[in-house]
Parts: sequence; structure tokens; C-alpha cells
Amino acid sequence: ASRILQERLRLAVEDIVFLKNMTRVSGALEQPTAANLDRLEQNYVAYMQAHRNIAQIRWIDSDGGEQARVNFIDGTAMPVPSDQLQNKLSFKSGPGKYSNFVQNY
Repeated sequence: ASRILQERLRLAVEDIVFLKNMTRVSGALEQPTAANLDRLEQNYVAYMQAHRNIAQIRWIDSDGGEQARVNFIDGTAMPVPSDQLQNKLSFKSGPGKYSNFVQNY
């Protein structure tokens, strides 16, 4: 059981590192324009279509605000409209830090 948990954690970390290093993620972090956020969401959608074990990907800024979120519901990756994004201040990773969270089933 411990080995299985370690493997799942390793895979989750690999997913986070991959998503963070995507060019579109970097662009959105540097300039969170509507166009950059749209491209970011489309990349999240494509990633989730290929990795169906991921239930949700979100980008949370340094103030705890979701800037982008994509949910995988009933076999479909769906971007969440901007008016439904939430503040997750309790998940803040520290001053000036950005966080990407990948949640697995």
C-alpha cells in the first residue's frame, strides 16, 4: 500500500511540474490576459483529455484567487467560467508564489 501511494504521489508531482513548465502556463503567469488565460485553459483541457485520472486543474495566484480552473465531469474536461472562480486563500503557497494544483481521483 505504501509503495502504491508513493507511486501516485510521484506521478502527481510529475504532472504538476509538466503543467508548470508549459509555455502557455508561463505566459499566463507573466501576463494573465483573457487571451492567455483562454489558451491556458485549452491546454489544461487537452492535458486532462489525455490524463483521464485528473479530476481538476486550477491555477491559483499569489492572493489565493483562482485564475483558471478546468473540471473533468462525466468524461469531459470543462473550463469553469471566470464568474465562478473562487478564492482559495487557505491554499496559498507563500508570498509571491503561484500554485498549480492537480487533483486525482
